[in-house]
Amino acid sequence: MDPNNHKQLLKYINKNICRIIDDYTVIESIADGCDSEGELYWVECKNGWHDRSWLLNDAIKKQKMNIYDKLKTGYKYKGTTYYFDLEKLMKLIMTTNSVR
Repeated sequence: MDPNNHKQLLKYINKNICRIIDDYTVIESIADGCDSEGELYWVECKNGWHDRSWLLNDAIKKQKMNIYDKLKTGYKYKGTTYYFDLEKLMKLIMTTNSVR
């Protein structure tokens, strides 16, 4: 089944990705030197995650992969388990950045 055509699944994905984006909102940024591309920063996020700023996107991607891992074996809705085209599911999760 194409995951893009399942409204409840899209709501589930959007809800979880919005939570991830909110959790990884930077609340503190501290300059820590620079390189050839500019300033380097230590950041702390709303959820307590803290590391170098350039690692933030990887941390968010890892959380999105957790959503994929939960869904790749099926999505239960109203007593029915739906199985999705895993390539389309991966693309949907990795390209979703906010509520549609």
